[in-house]
This record gives sequence, C-alpha cells and structure tokens, in this order.
Amino acid sequence: MAKIYEYEVHRRLHTLEVSEGHLPFGKELSDSRAVARMAEQIIGALDQEVLLVFHLDAKNKIKGFNHATRGGLASCPAEPSQVFRAAVMSGALGIVLCHNHPSGDPTPSASDFKFTKRIAEAAPLLGIQLLDHVILGEPGSHYSMLDRGSMPAITPLD
Repeated sequence: MAKIYEYEVHRRLHTLEVSEGHLPFGKELSDSRAVARMAEQIIGALDQEVLLVFHLDAKNKIKGFNHATRGGLASCPAEPSQVFRAAVMSGALGIVLCHNHPSGDPTPSASDFKFTKRIAEAAPLLGIQLLDHVILGEPGSHYSMLDRGSMPAITPLD
C-alpha cells in the first residue's frame, strides 16, 4: 500500500502546479499540437529546461504526468529511470516526452536526438511505447519528432 500512497502524493504534488479546472487527467493527446498546448499550461514560460513526461492509456488519454528533471539554460539531463518510474507506477501503456528550449528555438539538438533514442530503446523492455518527443520553443511553436519523421525506429520486443 505504501507504493500507491507514494505515487498519489507524487501525482498530487505535480498536479498542484496546474490551476483547478485545467487538470489534464483523462484528456486525450491526439496530436503534437495538443501535447504542446497541454505542456505549455503545465510548464509555462521558464528560463530553464524542464522534461515533462505524459503517461497515456490505450486511447492516448492522460493517466498522469511528471516532471522528470529540471535543467539549466541549455540542457536537461535525464536518466531512463527518471522518465519511466512514475509512468510504470501509473500503469501507462505509452508516454510522450516534452521539454522546453528557453532560447525559444524548438529545433532539437544532437543530445535531444541521442536522449530520445535511448528512451525509445528502453521503452519496449517495460512494455511502454514512446509515442513522441515534443520540444517547445516560443509560445505557440513546437517541434514534434514524430511529425518530422525523426523518431528513432525501434523494433518492439516479441
């Protein structure tokens, strides 16, 4: 029972940052624009990078989310354990990564691609699918690795 309680406390702490009436649970993330809009509401305009992970069910509805890490002005290093811990606890079948670029330019860096590949390789081991990695730039601008065809091609485990 301690694990469920621990997750509930973790979930509540992160949802407190979203104003009442705008809690994202149960909302469908149908495309990268929906992801970007939701992430902008949660992250807001920050002067540091924040990695947000949306936990999705089989119908791409939000089961939960977490701030995996916070970084500096130009990077937000994260380990797979930080990305997947809360997603596993929430029973997610899929995740969407989303982080911001304080510079305002949503173009991914080489380390963004490397990180996405690392997460995509780890996801099948946990039975979770990485659906997209969305990078936020200036308000209203984003880069979706899925939309741009730059998601890593990973063969799922059989």
